[in-house]
Amino acid sequence: MKRLHHLKDRKDDLYETHPVATRTFLKHHADKIPDTIWECCAGRGAIVREIRQTGRTVIATDLNDHDGADEGIETAIDFFFELQPRASMIITNPPYKLANDFIRHALNLNCSFAGLMPLTYLSGANRSDILRRCSACYAFIERLPMMHREGWTGKKIESSAVSFAWFVFEPDFESDTINLKRVSWRNA
Repeated sequence: MKRLHHLKDRKDDLYETHPVATRTFLKHHADKIPDTIWECCAGRGAIVREIRQTGRTVIATDLNDHDGADEGIETAIDFFFELQPRASMIITNPPYKLANDFIRHALNLNCSFAGLMPLTYLSGANRSDILRRCSACYAFIERLPMMHREGWTGKKIESSAVSFAWFVFEPDFESDTINLKRVSWRNA
């Protein structure tokens, strides 16, 4: 069975984050989230909307201008060319093929980085330096509702086959131990 589509089909990997995923993270990490956040892969604004509902300010940027995007998302912004942080914390669902690069760049900007990624991100020798900066991992107990790729016209399924977690990386944290918390989106 074919599980991954070719990069040419996936294009920019826009998978709008289901609101319950963001709500769960905000619930469990609330006391550590500053008043201003940077969402550097804002897409159409799924994460931005949820964070703004908490009263926080969100600076929303994206490389691409997506049809149907919320107002206020600044486009044509390549995160990797940003030399100054726009906020002290980034909360995003990065393109997985570039997740390592996003995290490294955020840490170089002295930003905390919270990313929604497959739980398998915990393994991998090519990111040992990054994982030593991971202060927290919020692993979902159950599968998230399915996040279909932009433009997907195939069969829609209700839940993902992939286990997801929010990973939090801190520029001033270094340890071989990660604080792991199992969380449920059902009561977010």
